[in-house]
Amino acid sequence: NPVYEVKIAKELPLNYAFSRRLGGRLIADKKQAFGKRLKFAIDGILKAARAESSFRIQLLAALALIIFCVIERPPAVWIAIFLICGIAVLALELVNTALENLIDHLHPSFDPRIGFVKDCLAGAVLVACCGSLAVFTTYLFR
Repeated sequence: NPVYEVKIAKELPLNYAFSRRLGGRLIADKKQAFGKRLKFAIDGILKAARAESSFRIQLLAALALIIFCVIERPPAVWIAIFLICGIAVLALELVNTALENLIDHLHPSFDPRIGFVKDCLAGAVLVACCGSLAVFTTYLFR
């Protein structure tokens, strides 16, 4: 029951981050071993890759960029810039996916305010993609 979970979370100290439900009980992620928390993160990336075609396309674009860098061998500063851009796009897409799924779960019916939030999330990913393409184009035509 989501209302019950929120009530429990409000009664606990703020340093507890409850985001996993295992075996019917809430588990504080901060108390988990690093390896277990890393597994949660990797699971999230894999779930997003399975669920979101846009994330899969962006992963392919990142792979193509890696192959390009191996073949072309740009200066290290350009490789660093490419990495920052690619990681920003992938990270924003993960945030977009997570928040859209949360929003859909919490508010399944249509609401223009929810639509605005989801549009802004998608817009953030688009801005990062366009910026990354601008950086890559700048490299190609330098």
